Amino acid sequence: MKKINLNDIKANLVTRGRHPYTNPELEDAILALDPLNETDGFVWEEAQGNPMDEDYSSHKAKYRNRVITISEQLEIAVTAQWTNDGELVVALAKKANKRK
Repeated sequence: MKKINLNDIKANLVTRGRHPYTNPELEDAILALDPLNETDGFVWEEAQGNPMDEDYSSHKAKYRNRVITISEQLEIAVTAQWTNDGELVVALAKKANKRK
């Protein structure tokens, strides 16, 4: 075996898979949610979809997954729900009561 310094070959390394989804605007919007206000939320306008489109289900899954990915990166639990008009509403998740 040959011992190497990773800094010497860094440019030649190939990464596998995709980089995690990032969206600074979405991060800022999630961080701006007020945890003391249960009714605080926002509509993510970029995710606007048309319920009449043939691929609306995949559209909803794609954008919901993006919200969940960002919230997991921030370690903040959120909900992502859709309106009848195709708007994605994001709010902080309510804390579940523990059963005894």
